[in-house]
Amino acid sequence: MDTKDTIPITVFTGFLGAGKTTIILDLIQKFPKDYKVVLLKNEFGDVKVDSALTNSQIQVTEMLNGCLCCVLVGQMKNALLEIKETQKPDRIIIETSGSAFPAPIAWQIREIADQGFHLD
Repeated sequence: MDTKDTIPITVFTGFLGAGKTTIILDLIQKFPKDYKVVLLKNEFGDVKVDSALTNSQIQVTEMLNGCLCCVLVGQMKNALLEIKETQKPDRIIIETSGSAFPAPIAWQIREIADQGFHLD
């Protein structure tokens, strides 16, 4: 499948307080207004910490109570497929928890490449 026919997924990872949300919010301001971005935000605990910082230009979907790289393995695929079907984004940005290991997340995205996604 050609990447121009798939939804690009960008993964931001880093320690707690590294500035992931700040960078994402700055990046989103640079996209055209009609470019639909969905933020899949992973919070390790059960509290939505900084989703309130986002604006109305993006849709936010949250995965709570675990890390995408270990506890929530497999659930990310379901979340991405649901986002694709219901929100039809031009791009998905994944913001991991501060404790995430990026390799398993990249592997999961590559595993569903045939379903219309690509890791950029």
